[in-house]
Amino acid sequence: MKPFFSVLLMLALSVSAFAKPEFDLTATGKYIVIKADDWSKSDLDIQIKDIQGQVVFNHSYVSTSETAGIKLNVAQLPIGNYEVVLSNDLKSQKQSFTKTEYEINLSNASKTFFKPQISAKGPTVKVNYLNLDKYATLRILDPANQVIYTADLDQMQYSKQFNLTQAGPGEYTFAINQGENQYWNTVTIK
Repeated sequence: MKPFFSVLLMLALSVSAFAKPEFDLTATGKYIVIKADDWSKSDLDIQIKDIQGQVVFNHSYVSTSETAGIKLNVAQLPIGNYEVVLSNDLKSQKQSFTKTEYEINLSNASKTFFKPQISAKGPTVKVNYLNLDKYATLRILDPANQVIYTADLDQMQYSKQFNLTQAGPGEYTFAINQGENQYWNTVTIK
């Protein structure tokens, strides 16, 4: 019954992701203000990336009442295009902005990506992933970084258990690639 409810929860989250952004990004003078009311129950990582994807700002915020409204001074950033990425353990959301000489122009569009949930109990590893773009790849790498399993994930909800008893002890990496997003988790099997 638990897997059924987790699928329902993930689907409800995906519907809410399409309905409205999880954070509100506004610009005031030389500041970008992030109102993350819906995220306030978890710790937040905020990055600003330039057009080449280089991180120009990276900070983690411990969940407090202050994380509901975070003010970032972008006056020192060069004129150009940027992307704000807000993330926690479950998801990340991206929105772009352009800094000109006189103002900050925000994109109206934002995109949410759900992160895979990977957990291990003994030699059994569970992978759950809400795949909104409906195309991703999963690779499992052994302790020598050799690929021992690969799969194309082309359904919205991916859920599978792997029994690594025969694989032997060591650290195994579960890597999921979805477009420009890459997620990985290392699991130790004893």
